[in-house]
Amino acid sequence: MNTAEWPLAVFTLVVQMAAGMMVLSELARMRAGAAAKRLFAGRDIVCFALGAVGMLISLAHLGNPLHSPFTIFHLGQSWLSREVLCTGLFVATLAVLVAVRVFPPLTRTIPFLARLVPLITVLSCLAGLATVYAMARVYMLVTVPAWNSPSTLLNFFGAAFLLGSLGIGLLASVNWTVSVPADEKGPGNWVIATILLGLALGLGLKFAEIPFDLLAGAQHNARGESILTILSDIGMPVFALRLVLPVLASALFLRVLIPAFKRDGNGLSAPLAVFALFFGMAGEFLGRLIFYSTHILMGL
Repeated sequence: MNTAEWPLAVFTLVVQMAAGMMVLSELARMRAGAAAKRLFAGRDIVCFALGAVGMLISLAHLGNPLHSPFTIFHLGQSWLSREVLCTGLFVATLAVLVAVRVFPPLTRTIPFLARLVPLITVLSCLAGLATVYAMARVYMLVTVPAWNSPSTLLNFFGAAFLLGSLGIGLLASVNWTVSVPADEKGPGNWVIATILLGLALGLGLKFAEIPFDLLAGAQHNARGESILTILSDIGMPVFALRLVLPVLASALFLRVLIPAFKRDGNGLSAPLAVFALFFGMAGEFLGRLIFYSTHILMGL
């Protein structure tokens, strides 16, 4: 397994998670209003931290990190340049949102800034989705059949929605346990429905990816290498584990966290949400390392 690419694996996963958290939490907020806003308190800070840490870790993959800003000068020809631009815009919009939340005097000093927050939030969601798309296109190379297929898009967007739903689930469970009165009813159907939608969409995209992986795996290069031979070297149990872990994470969330949200249990949902996110992230990290291991050149 190609473990040398762990900086890229971490970078792509944490940024995709941040994008998924922004989009899903905004969908919930559009219908649940103030209830969702309270449950997702701290979202902007968490997403900014994920994005910033991801960008810093990605520098470990570069020969000379100081050259990375110059990649944006090739937007017309390079998906890598577009990825850098989209990621930068995503993190920049999150930084503005964090500044407004953490430093309220800013809105008094710059009055129109408060009115721009909804627009900046929408731009952040769009930039997050664009970042996930650009990330996928970076790897869709004609000479690498394993990557040059819809499976890469399904993989990356699946990770965004799966990890994003687990992320906002953890955030909501922490806020619910810490700050919501014990006699208050559950957080509302729209909040729960949005989290479930993210889980279902994330898992669905992950399993939809498999047929495309198998199709690409049947091709051999001049050295007789194929994806299937690589997977057999890695071990099918490891390949299966990368699917089992996200399913386990989702099952844990469904069986324990949702009843806790409704106050049917003792309300101690946050530790269990941590385990759910851990299993989900572990499965995605393992899957991303397998993804980088399938870098087989064809036609060269």
